[in-house]
Amino acid sequence: MRGAYAYTPYLWPMLASAVFSLALGIYAWRRRGVPGALPFAIMELFAMLWSLGAAFELAAVEDGTKIFWFKFQATLILPTTTAELCFALQYTRLGRLLTRRNLALLSILPVINIILILTHEVHHELWLGFTIAGNVHPKCYWLVLNPGDVSVCIKHPGFDIDVVVSADLAAFYEVWMGRITFTQAMQDQRLELDAAPSLVRAFPKWFALSQVARVVRAVANSGSSQKSPFH
Repeated sequence: MRGAYAYTPYLWPMLASAVFSLALGIYAWRRRGVPGALPFAIMELFAMLWSLGAAFELAAVEDGTKIFWFKFQATLILPTTTAELCFALQYTRLGRLLTRRNLALLSILPVINIILILTHEVHHELWLGFTIAGNVHPKCYWLVLNPGDVSVCIKHPGFDIDVVVSADLAAFYEVWMGRITFTQAMQDQRLELDAAPSLVRAFPKWFALSQVARVVRAVANSGSSQKSPFH
């Protein structure tokens, strides 16, 4: 899923969980001849994917991206539960119950659930809406700029503040990528500066853009200058 992402320390537990699940899945797959090993490996595969989805949800900046990864995790809940049931039956020597017919019956609900999630925008039967409760990313950052050195702080470093910037990370990401300029972000009120006029004018020069920003900007300008054949 394309979108803006930002680092947060909350990623580490999810990534550690994904790696642990992957290791268990590989271990079980190599011993899939043991009763219960194959469904256990499948269960750990789903668990790994769920952990990765949770990590992407935590790192996502935009609400739409967070909702996408939330839905991605929701598609894995019933398949994981089904694999867990198969593991329990095989491990307790009740694998004879897992006939093709019974496996087909067990797969009905997970398949229906996935279809409902993929078509949710049509029927809205699963969720009435989404509310993003809070943000795991710090609300404030402090940049300490010195010649040849830049420090990013999540706590007040104790220096006087020269420039106060109010913006969302998605706006900064688009500026850094070259999709929009600082001026456009300010005109759209996605970025606001509170400082002396001289510092406001100098602010855009303080940050290096991505290596592809010029190319992205050139393509955007050429596209906007050409009249679409569908108009």
